[in-house]
Amino acid sequence: MSRKRLALFAALTALVLVMAGCSKEEPAFTAEDQIPEDLVATEDEGGGEGEDGAAGGGETLHFTAADIKFADAPATAPAGTVTIELVNEGGSPHDVTFEELGDDPVVVAQGGETATGTAELEPGTYTYYCSVPGHRSAGMEGELTVE
Repeated sequence: MSRKRLALFAALTALVLVMAGCSKEEPAFTAEDQIPEDLVATEDEGGGEGEDGAAGGGETLHFTAADIKFADAPATAPAGTVTIELVNEGGSPHDVTFEELGDDPVVVAQGGETATGTAELEPGTYTYYCSVPGHRSAGMEGELTVE
């Protein structure tokens, strides 16, 4: 398991444990419930290169997360390797995960941070969502058409 995926697994495990201790009356996350930065890679390691060492694509897809919603997200994208930029305007962590690419988020950003990641997208329709527990079920998802 790569260092980045191990860190993400540890961070998501911590989030699940935090949520398990919350009652229905209190929020699952607050601005103070940040994942330690040493557990989450907030930008690509290796100078913007993907895991395979290839440079990110020329196209950057901009996502903005706020509270428990995507305040801004693209509707279309070109096929190929793209850079995913996530601006997190909220206080809790958010990520961008593509259902068709598996369970691993492409990018994770702490509250108030901006982070980037890369993805290889083939033509088709993709469902993106935030995999932080409770966020997708609260409506934090959408569709991206890749041409």
